[in-house]
Amino acid sequence: MNKQDVELLRTALKSHGQSLTRARLTICEALWDHEPQTMRQLIERTQGKVNRASLYRTIELFEKLGLVNRIYIGWKYKIELSDTL
Repeated sequence: MNKQDVELLRTALKSHGQSLTRARLTICEALWDHEPQTMRQLIERTQGKVNRASLYRTIELFEKLGLVNRIYIGWKYKIELSDTL
């Protein structure tokens, strides 16, 4: 992610009364320019930077704000960034 992309994320979060935290930025960077990922893949990619509970809470927030989409594949799902960023 470049500085302009980070500012887009910051603006999107701020418009909903949220702030850009290090964990949120790390998770967004893990999703940026990648294929849709499972939660397990995200946990592995952010290991040591974001704990599991924060990851799940952040993905839930991003879904609520429309920043990510959940793609169902049978009873499993993958997460991808939406086109709003």
